[in-house]
Amino acid sequence: MNILYDFFARFCGQARCFEIAGQTLPLCQRCLGLYLGAALTALYLLFNPAARRLPTRPLAFLHVTLLLTALLGGLHVLDPGPRFRLLCGLWTGHLASLWLIAAALNFFRLARHTPPLPRQPARQLAAAFFFPALLALLPLSFAFLGPLLGRTFWTLLASLGAATLALAQLAALAAFTAWLASRLRPRSPAAPS
Repeated sequence: MNILYDFFARFCGQARCFEIAGQTLPLCQRCLGLYLGAALTALYLLFNPAARRLPTRPLAFLHVTLLLTALLGGLHVLDPGPRFRLLCGLWTGHLASLWLIAAALNFFRLARHTPPLPRQPARQLAAAFFFPALLALLPLSFAFLGPLLGRTFWTLLASLGAATLALAQLAALAAFTAWLASRLRPRSPAAPS
């Protein structure tokens, strides 16, 4: 576990960490939320392919609202405590992985000159609105779930989230580069009819 403490120390100040059974988690409350949100969103996207699309306007408005709330928490304008810090991280991790994965998929499609995925169908919007609300239950139940599942579980799930974010960033960058290369590549002239 010391390896993970050292690894996460590169990205996290490791202050204000949750304790489980007298042992401190290797991430602060916000960073724990960030990586848990990314991991849970990756699982959500794995089982809900329609959610991999770019969001509609109402959903994008919700995302902006969630990020502004998290920003106010990060700037300490709002800081009602550990659960709120965990929630801010959860929402940020959720949105970061959601947008990076959707962007990667769409840029890869555009690089192959196929149309981007259509926006989420209306029937999927309820699930997309419901998931951030479902994430909000985790901080409320962490006092119970934390010790029940143990420090190793939360650390491994956070590690999965960190890997998810890293891979999503690399995929989005690769997809954008492929799209840009396809735009800069001279096209062959069309054959005469």
